[in-house]
Amino acid sequence: MTPAGSADAERPQRPQRPAGPDGAARPGGPGGVAGIAACLSLSLVGAVAFAVVNFTGRTGTVGYNALLGLSLGLAIIAAGIGAVLWDKRLIPQEEAVEERHPMVSPGAEEAATQQTVDRVVAETGLRQLPVLRRLVLAMLGGFGVIAVVPLLNLVRRAPHRDLFTTRWSPGARLVTPEGRPVRLGDLAIGGILTVLPEGHLGLDAQADSAALLIRLPPGLATPPRQAAAGYDNHVAFSKICTHAGCPVSMYMSQPHQLQCPCHQSVFDMTDLARPIFGPATRALPQLPVTVDADGCFRARSDFPEPVGPGFWSRS
Repeated sequence: MTPAGSADAERPQRPQRPAGPDGAARPGGPGGVAGIAACLSLSLVGAVAFAVVNFTGRTGTVGYNALLGLSLGLAIIAAGIGAVLWDKRLIPQEEAVEERHPMVSPGAEEAATQQTVDRVVAETGLRQLPVLRRLVLAMLGGFGVIAVVPLLNLVRRAPHRDLFTTRWSPGARLVTPEGRPVRLGDLAIGGILTVLPEGHLGLDAQADSAALLIRLPPGLATPPRQAAAGYDNHVAFSKICTHAGCPVSMYMSQPHQLQCPCHQSVFDMTDLARPIFGPATRALPQLPVTVDADGCFRARSDFPEPVGPGFWSRS
């Protein structure tokens, strides 16, 4: 068994940072302080940016989630790098061995503990470096903002109006995904066609404005409201499933039913696209359509209710 003294002698000693006259650690040079200050400042910028993007950004737009993630990541990573630099460049590097002692602390030990705490605080450099001290407090406040933002989201008003509206507007022509206007007579009885508002053919428009134009057989009994929103046995309904937002595209012409390929929700196209099977609980919104003097289909208005799956403040 190796004697304790020889073991201590053989243990490699870590270099200790020189201390000042008061026993506190000396700053690790202007470069070290500047690097730490830069990291703390970046962390604060990231936290503020997280809050700004959350409250001013538009959910569902390209880059919204990416900006939230980047700003939060910047705040956390910069704070972590700053903490590592602080340890490496400002705090003395030493090893300490402490024997076990009774759990009840006498008054003298409590006083010694307080002195140790004061010494550790002094060694961090916070007392000699007021700029870093203020930046640490500001950084912690930034993380407080990050913690509060999700709670504030619970009491915010209803989501952006983008969830309640699409790109359809009164007079918008119905066009195919290739941009060709849809005319009366293009569809055979039992036919189905994906349509978009003219001028909006991108992926964003397809995500909320895609609709299905269906030509039902003449004389088919349908609710008066459905017939009033259609034109000459042509009806248009949202293509976005009200269950999980999948594209509803499987049309069975004989039973006049539309099926979602994702979770097999079935909608009755003779009864306002009411769900009759599967997990969907809401009918597909109907797009009111008409035909202009040139024989082209046009929307009379936007969908009368939000399309796609429900959300927490839909009502």
